[in-house]
Amino acid sequence: MIPLLARDAYSLAGFRMLVNYGLDRVRFPAIVPSGSRVRDRATLISAEPGERGTRVVIRHTVEIEGASVPGCVADAITLLVPERLEGRAHD
Repeated sequence: MIPLLARDAYSLAGFRMLVNYGLDRVRFPAIVPSGSRVRDRATLISAEPGERGTRVVIRHTVEIEGASVPGCVADAITLLVPERLEGRAHD
């Protein structure tokens, strides 16, 4: 559900490739009843440049309408591969 909600929360453009490294610190503090309205609150936790690109961690908090506790909190890890890496040729 997080990738679908994230599409409406933000976009990452101008990269050769986005590599999904998965989720970290996944928690389910509350049950999300069927038919509930939810929204994603995305917060940038870190952006660390590396040899192959920039590793970003974005915390997703899935809020439930009318609830004081989120249904899910998870850190999505993505590698942003630039169009051209310094010192390396690409196809």
